Amino acid sequence: MQTAKKNTIRFGEDGNALLSLIFTIVTAFLILIFIKIVYQLSMDQASYEALYQKQIVNWVVLPANLNTLLSRPWVFLTHMISYFSVWGMIGNMFFLWAF
Repeated sequence: MQTAKKNTIRFGEDGNALLSLIFTIVTAFLILIFIKIVYQLSMDQASYEALYQKQIVNWVVLPANLNTLLSRPWVFLTHMISYFSVWGMIGNMFFLWAF
């Protein structure tokens, strides 16, 4: 009975892949939010959103154009960990943890 209990994965256990994945996604989210804040503080409202979209978001999300997709192979990974909404990230992390 103790061996069955010992083999179960706990959320805070060392080497837990789920915890590492959640930590990576939250870190990526915080980095994107920090970059957005820097853009927002350095320029006016109208220009920072377009510039942030063009210079940051377009480099981490999955593009619709196949030629763009082939020139940016890292987006296969970054589009899965890129969140731009707090509630979207929290909801997905909750369902990732639950299931």
